[in-house]
Amino acid sequence: MVMGNATEFAADQESRSEWVLKRNCALTPKQLMKIFASLALASLGMAGFWASQGAWLVLPFAVIEVLALGVAFAVYARHAADCERVRLDQNALVIERLVGARQTSVQLSRAWLRVRQEADGLVEISSGQSVESVGRFVDTKCRQQFALGLRQALRA
Repeated sequence: MVMGNATEFAADQESRSEWVLKRNCALTPKQLMKIFASLALASLGMAGFWASQGAWLVLPFAVIEVLALGVAFAVYARHAADCERVRLDQNALVIERLVGARQTSVQLSRAWLRVRQEADGLVEISSGQSVESVGRFVDTKCRQQFALGLRQALRA
């Protein structure tokens, strides 16, 4: 089941369920590079024209502008693939997070699993003393659908 921002649900014959909660990014990294290259070319081209007309001081500011734009695009591209993957199988619930270049994984026992909605809208999943919050990359409606789907999968 696809939910809102890009939550995917899959179930197979081994009673395993999986959800992927990720950001809704409008641009792929390749599209982003094309846009950056065209903006940089336009800005440096205009600065080069004015520098050739005697306004040479425009050129350093154009270079600073392109560098700042490059940093902003790099930050965007680094976090475009951020996601949370939640996998429920016979014995455990596995939560994998990818944030920037860092990937973490947490495994919770299915036997004591509880699911509830926090006040800030995140889905709180607990098992014994372990508590994890899930859903930071999707909107509230998707979080609610995820929590409902997870509860249903736990009952099945």
